[in-house]
Amino acid sequence: MDDMEAPTSAEVRTAPDGVAYTKEEFMAFFGGTREWDQAAPRATKHNAPTHFVAFRLPSPELHAEVQRVQQLVIGRDGRLAGTDVPPEKSHLTAFVLHCADDEAMARAREAMNACAPLLMAIPRPTLHLWGLGSFGTRVLYVSVGESDGYRARLSTIVDDVAAQFRAFGLAVQHETGAWVPHVTLLKTSRVSGGPRGAWSSRRHRGGVPPPSIAAVAFDDLVNEVDLGWHTLPSMELCAMQGVGADGFYHVEAALPFPSICSFDFDGAVDGES
Repeated sequence: MDDMEAPTSAEVRTAPDGVAYTKEEFMAFFGGTREWDQAAPRATKHNAPTHFVAFRLPSPELHAEVQRVQQLVIGRDGRLAGTDVPPEKSHLTAFVLHCADDEAMARAREAMNACAPLLMAIPRPTLHLWGLGSFGTRVLYVSVGESDGYRARLSTIVDDVAAQFRAFGLAVQHETGAWVPHVTLLKTSRVSGGPRGAWSSRRHRGGVPPPSIAAVAFDDLVNEVDLGWHTLPSMELCAMQGVGADGFYHVEAALPFPSICSFDFDGAVDGES
């Protein structure tokens, strides 16, 4: 997660890679106007995301596999060097939010605490990280399989957590029922010039445009990459800026998933029908 890009007079919207593009660039980078129509309006300094809620993936074995796939794809196209996200930052983003000041940050921590009962409704989710997907030519990621129903249940929890944060008056960017869980492998904005790695064919000043993640570099791997099954131990409220001592993002607050479910998946407390 990097800084937001500087304002521009042309209308721009935020793409799945977190960078703002014009409509023309959306068509060039993401293949059509559907993505433009679905994209969020560009964030300003008054509502730009500063934090995000995520499910961390701390397994060293997973990190090694993530790095292996990253190196494999980059080895096929050297222009993608530097686009790889540090494996120790592997996570599933639930949603992003804006905390303008310390007061908002305090409310965000309170919202996290209020979400504890939601996490009690599901034991530590175990997800199958399998297959490759992309957001246009800007982001390459590992998909999350249905995973014995855990993905659907986790999606519901994400919706509920977002609603809880909104109840605390926080500016959350999340569309109910539209969560696409994924682990980002490559992100071209990491090597683009300018704040937040933003680049525009009409706005850059002598900079080099970001590389494209061409399908030829990974299309034969789409159904071959299998990172295995991994358990999510907790949910974190993270700052977009800063890095923890362990290489992950700076964590403002965290909630563990229970090792044993306290509720049936239909919402009934254990022992009730």
